[in-house]
Order: sequence, then structure tokens, then C-alpha cells
Amino acid sequence: MEGIYEMEIILFPLSLSLSILAAFLIFLLSVGTAILYLLMLMCVFAAIKWLWEAIEKTIVFFFAKKSRKEELWTLTISITGKQRDLIF
Repeated sequence: MEGIYEMEIILFPLSLSLSILAAFLIFLLSVGTAILYLLMLMCVFAAIKWLWEAIEKTIVFFFAKKSRKEELWTLTISITGKQRDLIF
């Protein structure tokens, strides 16, 4: 019976240190996951912005075929709310 208690005394610090290491690694994993979720969210917002600008330019170029250049400039400012350089 004395050998069992000696094993428990030897294995307890090892078990405790492995539990602490596992908890720390789980914490690091959760922090890394949160950072990746934030990065993914930023990419989604960038894609939505890019899609919105593509639709906006498509509408402006659709009206460009039917109007003169001065009217197109006024239309671009009124749609976007700011002056942009258009590529023709």
C-alpha cells in the first residue's frame, strides 16, 4: 500500500501542471478564434462595401449611356454624395 501513496504523491504535481497547461492552451485557442472571427467580419464588411460600390458604378454607367457627361457628373455627385474620378 505504501507504493501506491508514493505514486500519488509523485503524479499529483504532474497532473496539476498538465491541467494548468491544458487550461492555458484552451485560453490561447479561444483568443485566437476570437481574433480570426474579427478578421472574418472585417473581410465580410469589405466584400459588402466592394459589392455596393460595384452596383453603384453599374447604375452610374447605365445612366452614362443615356445622358451627357455634365449630367453624369451631377448624377454621380447626387448618388454617391461625394466627388469621385470616373474611369471612362
